[in-house]
Amino acid sequence: MEKRCEQIGVFADWVLHDAIDRSPAGARALANIAESVPLHGVDETHDNKWLEEVVNNDVSFWKLRLELLAFCRRFQMSEGMFTTPEAWHRFALPLAFEVSGRPVSIHSRHGGEVGQARARVDVSATPNGYRPQRLTIAAEDPQKWRWIIETKNSTKIVVQVLFGTFRGSDFPTPPGWVSPLAT
Repeated sequence: MEKRCEQIGVFADWVLHDAIDRSPAGARALANIAESVPLHGVDETHDNKWLEEVVNNDVSFWKLRLELLAFCRRFQMSEGMFTTPEAWHRFALPLAFEVSGRPVSIHSRHGGEVGQARARVDVSATPNGYRPQRLTIAAEDPQKWRWIIETKNSTKIVVQVLFGTFRGSDFPTPPGWVSPLAT
């Protein structure tokens, strides 16, 4: 199942380690952020709402939920923890709490997909001081979670964590989604 359920792997590693710096998904997230920032600006007058989908796509609670559903269905396990917004929040919020403050970054000498993502950050049009270095998750209060993107010059870009429960039409399966474990 390796590579087929990337988010399960990312979150499993994140729970076990104080920092994640060799994850292709985490590195991709930082590269996508670096490539997106020049399109919208870096000062506080810009609305960061545009960045939510970019940040929430590569290290993703909503994709994790779908992979967990697929896993349960593939192995005929109970999927009750993942089928309703209320049940999902009873799982996702403690998970977010567990990994909060643990940074996702790009290892300076790791190759493969991680090295490619590091190269994308290095050549992005984002001014050097505003290139993302770390991504962490934190709670403003128990119901309000934020991604914090830390840049080289210590600027912080803050966007909402999307847990995948905002649109009823996306529950339990968004249109077009295909299980990574379909046989």
